Amino acid sequence: MKAPYLSKSVSYVRGSVRRRMPELFSHTASGLTLIFAALFLMPGFLFAAPIGIMPFQSGSQTDQSVPSALITALKQAGRFEIVEQSKLDAVLDELKRGQSGLVDSETAAQIGQLVGAQYLIVGETNRTEAGLEAAYRVVHVETSLIVAADRASGKSDDVLQRLQVSLLRQLDLYLGLDNPDSPYTVLLKLPEGPLKVGDTLTIKFKVISHRPSAPKRVYIQLYSINAKGVMTLIYPNRFSGFSPIEVDREYEFPSEKDDFEWELVPPTGMESIQAVVTTEPSDLFQTFTKARSTFPETGRNGHDPATYRGIQVQLNRDKRKDWKAQRVTYELQQ
Repeated sequence: MKAPYLSKSVSYVRGSVRRRMPELFSHTASGLTLIFAALFLMPGFLFAAPIGIMPFQSGSQTDQSVPSALITALKQAGRFEIVEQSKLDAVLDELKRGQSGLVDSETAAQIGQLVGAQYLIVGETNRTEAGLEAAYRVVHVETSLIVAADRASGKSDDVLQRLQVSLLRQLDLYLGLDNPDSPYTVLLKLPEGPLKVGDTLTIKFKVISHRPSAPKRVYIQLYSINAKGVMTLIYPNRFSGFSPIEVDREYEFPSEKDDFEWELVPPTGMESIQAVVTTEPSDLFQTFTKARSTFPETGRNGHDPATYRGIQVQLNRDKRKDWKAQRVTYELQQ
């Protein structure tokens, strides 16, 4: 999976529900991208998943300004393990990747394995008369998948600030909701190509098990997270019910039986869907009561990382045996 300059990765967005019109649903399985991720996170406040930050590509040269700003933000946060830059530099010199064009996700994964990184941050910059354009992608080394991304343009200081805040916010959420001991992984299927405001789509999802003794019935929750950080519970809901699902069986939202469709709405920007699997019923945000009549939002304080770290605190208070969380990200366009 490659991501071109300032382009998209993949996931889902908060939308509006309206009555289904059959002619609008022409997506087939062949037009879907399979998103697979199995993440590894040591428990505790320090996210012990080594992160490497590559030099960003700028035309035929490399640019260290944005990577340096991101490294500074991660170090100041004090909760991330960062791969030594000397290790990355040595590998880059050996592979001569620095002047061979863009580093795609597969190449990044290879470099990450060589330096012991579980995640690698790659990106591009472009300096114009108006200022700076920059984009980053977070690649999960083991799967070569892009799990987070963002872009910004404008005055250099503003761009650096936005990308620093964005990266911390996404890593807090993504790394803070995973369990390395879980026997489960979530599979998501979403349409290929750019997603735009007004599009309708269907999410297909499946939970697979890696341990024969693991329960065959689990509970899954899907939260959409829009560009402003607002989280909305989209599954379970009053149409699906609140019963467990079968492991290794494919489900979809909305289903063919539902008399509504999901339409993508503003704000535009980087959007996500977060999946959480538990073996016991767990109302993470006390939203199930509201979900019996609507699609409830869990809060509007999305740009404050404390909001997302609070998710982990809530999980610790619930029955969380063998829970598994997965998150993927994409760009919603106008």
